[in-house]
Amino acid sequence: MNSVFELLLKVWTGSRDLKVRLSSVEALGEMVGLVTRSQLKSALPRIIPTMLDLCKKDQEVAFTAAHSLHNLLNASLLSESGPPLLEFEELAVVLITLLPLVSVNISKDERSYISKGLKWIIPDPYRHIALGK
Repeated sequence: MNSVFELLLKVWTGSRDLKVRLSSVEALGEMVGLVTRSQLKSALPRIIPTMLDLCKKDQEVAFTAAHSLHNLLNASLLSESGPPLLEFEELAVVLITLLPLVSVNISKDERSYISKGLKWIIPDPYRHIALGK
């Protein structure tokens, strides 16, 4: 399992083909709970920027990338076997990148749904920080 994770991370997420990159990120998002914490920690600097970049694409691509990012944040921040794998500063970078993306092309009526969308992406213990509560 670990070697498949590494292959997807090191080879396929760097593909020029958007569909290949997206499929790789989707698979990695499903695998994050199956790899070791040390492997996940070492993958974070590479996988987070890839996921955030895909979140900037069209809605369908962004949805898939956001789902994978959700899985990654859950695995990185909510662990019974140790401290969070992301520092607050690293999490802040993720949130700073996502907030403008959430607010692009939405009407005033839809703005009330932003916090609902963030609740889906951000794990419970960190939600109050991201939402400023």
